[in-house]
Amino acid sequence: MELKVQSIIEKKLSNLETNHEEDQIDLMVYKLYHLTYEEACLVDPDIPFSKDAYEKADLVANIY
Repeated sequence: MELKVQSIIEKKLSNLETNHEEDQIDLMVYKLYHLTYEEACLVDPDIPFSKDAYEKADLVANIY
C-alpha cells in the first residue's frame, strides 16, 4: 500500500491523474475490513468496480 500512496503523491505533484491508484487503495481498505460489495456501495455509492470484479479482487495481490 505504501508504494501506491507514494505513487499518488508523485503523480499529484506532477499534476497527473490518480483515480486508478486511489480506487485501488479504496478496494484494499474495503477488503481489509471484509466489506461486502453492498456495504462498500454504501460507503462509496459511485464505486468503480462491478460486483463480480469486487468479489474476485484479492487483497494480497493488490497490496503489492
